Amino acid sequence: MSAAYTLERVRLGLVCGTGFNACYYEPAWDMIVNLEAGDYGGLIRNRWDKAVDALSAQPGQHRMEKMTGGAYAAEIFRQTLLSYFRTCQIPSFSTAAMNDIISCDNDRQCRLKMGQLWKRIVRPDEVRPVRNIGAAIFVRAAQLAGAVSCGILRHLYGGEAVPAQSVAVDGSLLEHVRGALFMMEDAMQACQNEGVSRDKQIPVDPVLIQDGPLVGAAVAAAMAGEGR
Repeated sequence: MSAAYTLERVRLGLVCGTGFNACYYEPAWDMIVNLEAGDYGGLIRNRWDKAVDALSAQPGQHRMEKMTGGAYAAEIFRQTLLSYFRTCQIPSFSTAAMNDIISCDNDRQCRLKMGQLWKRIVRPDEVRPVRNIGAAIFVRAAQLAGAVSCGILRHLYGGEAVPAQSVAVDGSLLEHVRGALFMMEDAMQACQNEGVSRDKQIPVDPVLIQDGPLVGAAVAAAMAGEGR
């Protein structure tokens, strides 16, 4: 709602922060449809995803959200580290701390942060592999967001050419993780091409929207007021 108020053409929006959701404008109904996309359960999960799900408050539910949302990314990382280090004791930590480790440019400083965070000695040769594991979790989240976007566009336009437009994006994971928007867009193009080819480029750009919930609610309230 907020993006459509300021940008020329917006048909869908995503939030990928603590949780995950998507909405789009359905022309057949002349309304914005909330998909509750985080509830989608058709994804292939690995054993660490299943471990996070089993430990969650609602096992078996919100499977997409548990693979994309910031509330779960750090726990997925922690579960993989339990396997990597072959231990059963790694303290819980936040997704912000996870991002801080992955985005650190200095391996020596990164190693110190890992040791402080996980209360263990991390060998110098383990720093890069561990960072790569965490980065892969963020990459997957961004790619899934791109896949959702492509799926909505296919619903809207079918086999027709997708017109130039923006995808409204809100949420800390896509905003603060380095390269997340690029990875989301690349996945969207890959899904459109159904493979590594990029021959069928779609003119769609993800755009970060600041204060989307507040501005969108204000626009909706103003429209409802005019209707009365």
